[in-house]
Amino acid sequence: MDKSGKPACEICLKRLGAGKPDDNYGNGRAHTTCRRHKERDSSWDPLAPTASSPAQRSHKKRDLSPPPLPGQNAASSALLLLSSQSSFSTHGWQLHPPSLVTAGLAYRWFCLYLRARRIDSAWFSLRGNASQLDARKEISAIGAEQHRLSLLGPTIAAFRRLLHGHGIQTAGLHVAALKLLRSAPGQGQQPVHYDVTRYSDAVQRYAVLMYCTQTMSTAVPRLDAATMRPAFTDGEELTAAQQADAEQLCAEDNFLSFPVLPGATLVFPTSTPHFGVRNPASVDRVALYALFSPSDESGQDDTQRFPLGVTDD
Repeated sequence: MDKSGKPACEICLKRLGAGKPDDNYGNGRAHTTCRRHKERDSSWDPLAPTASSPAQRSHKKRDLSPPPLPGQNAASSALLLLSSQSSFSTHGWQLHPPSLVTAGLAYRWFCLYLRARRIDSAWFSLRGNASQLDARKEISAIGAEQHRLSLLGPTIAAFRRLLHGHGIQTAGLHVAALKLLRSAPGQGQQPVHYDVTRYSDAVQRYAVLMYCTQTMSTAVPRLDAATMRPAFTDGEELTAAQQADAEQLCAEDNFLSFPVLPGATLVFPTSTPHFGVRNPASVDRVALYALFSPSDESGQDDTQRFPLGVTDD
């Protein structure tokens, strides 16, 4: 008998199944399998300790997730560290890992880039030997325009959800800019800048960057927004004290850049200083930039503010 008084095997001491054809063993009964083991090897003892690993639970789920993409572990680790140290409310930016939606959108925007990359007239030069394409305008390439139109609604909706997740009321915000950005290998390094020139305007406008290729993210402050605030001055002419503050706050080692996968998104108010880093890949870096503003006036980000005294061309 086992501890509960039920019939048990006299060899392995496990409970006998009701109605099973168990065999007699000695003065009691035993499992057929146990009896046969004992007949083949009289020294066999099922209760003896073994060096084998413990049995696994049969109902435990197997990990069926696909293997990580190249660089995914590094990117995920960086984002985990990032989320524990920085946030939209304290530092004025947040980097989100790819979701199923944004990863799909990033792939489709990259495909649009492939269709439009050779239309020289559609691209305009930026600092750092980068260039941009206005994604709100018609693209004169076979299949490209229908492709572009199919992306506008889902992309803007996804970006609004990201902003809403940070407590931003997007109902009154217009899409003031939507641009494809590209940087050739080794290019794309920019000076620290703000996308809008006046602070009172900048705090009411928000940017979303979605990376369409695996790359390094735009560099953002490691210091909190309150600490960085003096770098955004009211005018281009700086006093000696303001210049000293700007040089200290906007030093390159005060900014962070993270490895990102296609579909990762960076969200920040335009009062946050940032800069594009050099493209480390052997292929073009492609990203999508959106500016959300209470005004629908075009060209709101055409002139930028450079806290270290660089003027926009």
